[in-house]
Amino acid sequence: MGYKRKVRVVFVSEGDPALAPLAVEQALTAAGWLEARAANVATLAALLDWADLVVTLDAEADAHLPVLPTRVQHRHYPVAHSPAQELQQRIACMVGGLQLMERAAHE
Repeated sequence: MGYKRKVRVVFVSEGDPALAPLAVEQALTAAGWLEARAANVATLAALLDWADLVVTLDAEADAHLPVLPTRVQHRHYPVAHSPAQELQQRIACMVGGLQLMERAAHE
C-alpha cells in the first residue's frame, strides 16, 4: 500500500443507532485499507480531527451533519432493506476505489 496510513472513516447514524456499529464491523474486513469508528451526530465532533471521511447512513444523520473541516470528505450511503449486505457492498466499492488509486500511483 502506497499510502502513509489507512483511510480513517467515521460512520454516522442517528435514526438507527445500530447502523454505524454495523458499518464498522463490515469495515473490519478491509483492515488493510480502512480504520473505522461509529458515531452519532452528537459524538461526531470528537472524531473530526481524526477522520478523513464521514459517511452518513440515514437521512437524519445527513440532515443534522455539522460543518466539516475542509480536509474531511462526506459521503451519504442511505441504507434501506438489507443493512449488512448494503454496507458490505458500499465498503467493498470504497476499498475498490482505493485499490484502483494505488495501482494508478504505481504505473
